[in-house]
Amino acid sequence: MRREKDEITNGLVTSTFSRDVESVLFAVLLFLLGGLILFISCFFITKCLQCYKRRQRRLRRKALGEDDDDDSNEITSEIEFEDSQLSQNTQLVKL
Repeated sequence: MRREKDEITNGLVTSTFSRDVESVLFAVLLFLLGGLILFISCFFITKCLQCYKRRQRRLRRKALGEDDDDDSNEITSEIEFEDSQLSQNTQLVKL
């Protein structure tokens, strides 16, 4: 059963089916590559936007006189306070 699109070369029948599979495979791979490129570019743009926002926030806080070091000291003192509260609570439980 030969189709009109089949070719005969040197006594061998070559089908266009293999060419169709190649073109579909190429289209699928090209589509996936395009998706990967879009994903990477969106990821890069998002990271750049996050860095920009963080910088603007830091500059605004610096202009208001709030320093990042003050925040780290406040966090440390809050942690120490919570630890002291926890130790007091455990002492109450032990009694």
